[in-house]
Amino acid sequence: MDQDTFTLNDKEYMIDNLTTEQKGLLAHVQNLNFQLGQLEFSKQAFINALEKSLNAEVPSDEEK
Repeated sequence: MDQDTFTLNDKEYMIDNLTTEQKGLLAHVQNLNFQLGQLEFSKQAFINALEKSLNAEVPSDEEK
């Protein structure tokens, strides 16, 4: 039977052995990791858009 585990500081923990408080803290960490991933993706999209914009032809004064 496989049990859900996570690793922290090179030590593996079984989620079933955590207290309610520890499970809540783990859930917050997991949620923050998810949000950070979304922010990193978004940041890269904006960087890519900026680079594309900067590398585009510079419009004449009439087009600005």
